[in-house]
Amino acid sequence: MIGYHRKDKKGKQVTRYACGGTLINRRYVVTAAHCHDDKRPTKSIAEVVIGDYDLSTNPDCEGGDGSQSCWKPVQRFSVFLPDVKVHEKWDPLKVVNEGYDIALIRLPRAAYTMNEVCEVSVLPICLPWGRLPNGETAKMPQGNFREKCFLF
Repeated sequence: MIGYHRKDKKGKQVTRYACGGTLINRRYVVTAAHCHDDKRPTKSIAEVVIGDYDLSTNPDCEGGDGSQSCWKPVQRFSVFLPDVKVHEKWDPLKVVNEGYDIALIRLPRAAYTMNEVCEVSVLPICLPWGRLPNGETAKMPQGNFREKCFLF
């Protein structure tokens, strides 16, 4: 989730979540360029939250019949203007015809994924397998995290 900071009526800083992103490796998240406006502080990306699907709980838990299992607490990353790179051809007035609605967020530290810590509900995006444009075949990474993490 992509978070934005603003002040409430009492002057207290609050975070609003209004965009999403996808982890592409342990240090980078890809999102839409329209999710970031570096000229408007309340529209400038200030936080990335990874591994959360229910904002009302931390950690997220499943099962209510006494066999409740929980993931590790979510990972929060503070993001500053230099951490967000918007595509150089992004233009909100030309997005319909030209596109380029993409931005990259560099996290201040590596995120933990299921490959490092089993109880973390995070994995980078899986790209399609099969024939690549250069004619080679993309193959599934070796190793089975499911066997390692989900033996009951």
